[in-house]
Amino acid sequence: MGCGECVLRLALLFGGAFALWFAARSCCRRHILDKIPGPRSKSFITGNMSQFFGSESIPFQQDIVKTFASGVIKLHGIFGRPVLYVYDPKALHAVLVRDSDSFEQSERLISINKALVGPGMVATVEGHHRAQRKMLNPIFTANRMRCLLPICYDIGFTVSDTMAALLVSGPRQLDILSWTTRVALETIGRGGLGHSFDPLVDDRRCEFGSVVVNLLPSIARLGQWMGAVPFIHRMPLPIRQCLSFISLIKAGHELRLVMDTIISYGKRIADARKVALQEGDMLMANQLARGDDFISTLMKANMAAPEEDRLPEKEVIAQTSVLLVTATDTTASSIARILELLARYPVAQERLRTETIDAWRDGDITYGRLMQLPYLDAIFRETMRLRVYPPANWVIRDAKKDTVLRLSTPIVSQDGTLIHEIPVPKGCEVIIGVLGANTSKHVWGEDALEWKPERWLDPLPSAVPRKTLPGVSPNLMSFSGGNRACIGWRFAEMEIKAMLSILLPRFTFAPAEEEIVWKAAHVVFPTIRQDAITPQLPLRVGLYNVAALMP
Repeated sequence: MGCGECVLRLALLFGGAFALWFAARSCCRRHILDKIPGPRSKSFITGNMSQFFGSESIPFQQDIVKTFASGVIKLHGIFGRPVLYVYDPKALHAVLVRDSDSFEQSERLISINKALVGPGMVATVEGHHRAQRKMLNPIFTANRMRCLLPICYDIGFTVSDTMAALLVSGPRQLDILSWTTRVALETIGRGGLGHSFDPLVDDRRCEFGSVVVNLLPSIARLGQWMGAVPFIHRMPLPIRQCLSFISLIKAGHELRLVMDTIISYGKRIADARKVALQEGDMLMANQLARGDDFISTLMKANMAAPEEDRLPEKEVIAQTSVLLVTATDTTASSIARILELLARYPVAQERLRTETIDAWRDGDITYGRLMQLPYLDAIFRETMRLRVYPPANWVIRDAKKDTVLRLSTPIVSQDGTLIHEIPVPKGCEVIIGVLGANTSKHVWGEDALEWKPERWLDPLPSAVPRKTLPGVSPNLMSFSGGNRACIGWRFAEMEIKAMLSILLPRFTFAPAEEEIVWKAAHVVFPTIRQDAITPQLPLRVGLYNVAALMP
């Protein structure tokens, strides 16, 4: 009997025993949450988790929000254990803000994140997380964004020149996601790490970019089995290779190889930043961001902090991997989604083009003006609300103790009675229903599912909630909220708006013939109907004005 077969049999034996114990424990008692409406369990073993964590998570969430139209929906977890999908505004505020001490980041997600990126900010909890966030918060202020905006413009002009060279003979189909992914990687490279990955002077990906693009397909192949990642990644390489005939092990092995490359690059970059800091201001002045990049700034702040507040070096280095993973695919998909919508709505495209051309007539657009361009802001917010879907699809909390969630709007229970508050037992998983909150008719009105940028224009229509949702970005849950909200939301917003302000005056965008579908793999990404796993978004692109009326 081979080594691999022994390990497999032991895993099946212990796994089966645990499954029987867990199933018996779950079935022998009725649960306090049984009266809350929700979909039927799809599987005795996985419940609804294969639907929520699978690549079809988006249509599943859309369906349950439409079907049950309540701010809290009960899903079935492993062996029927109840899981709450929450998007009621008052309940969200309790989970993320008011009673956040009672709800901690899901232990399952923490384990997955730690296995993927090490002890970075997405893989720590409680005081440990607060210490890291305290050190990182000053790096993501509006003033820091002003310093980094010129980097976004420089990258934007470079890539627009390269794209324009491909279109001199006339409009052609381009994979817009490929370009936005390269832009996002280079932007977080220069602005976040002080490192250039891709010169963006031709239509070929850089070597590292070719690795990064495999991250989402690797996660998508694991789907609902992402929880097995920590176990798979602890396996020695020879055993992983022996068991690669098992699709789950193979998918986890491929993900590990991608992450090993990302972590290795991140460590080399962090080491280079450390050397530059030790060499002093002269060497730092010659760096891409002149020492204003996130990692260099973090290292300087960490060295200057009192000893008791300093982060261990391995945690500082881990932030490089966190930045590379969290700031590339999310932003790339968001820019691509906006361009896809503008291709489908030519009137909106022309209106945004006119606004951005006018903004460039007086020279470079300052950070303050870029953030306040009214139609650009409306396009950004409405797309983040409705059509980009939550950039991070899995936002989950565990109840640390028995607590009660009070609701903005009562829900009708399974037996027809009204529920005004929900007792949440210790250990219950709570999924933050970002998609539900952003599309709820209770919050946004009857036209909640329509893409209408005009709803954000001043004066704000009554359809736009005022301080209703506890999101860090006003009136949106797309970047989550509370003490674990996306720390880089300002950077993402600036990068997206900067790219749109450069691309719209220079190019036209029209739909391609292929049907675009959006898949979920923690980050939501586009692909075409015929190929359900390769990230891509083809659009027909043409030159609008070569001079672009820009400096």
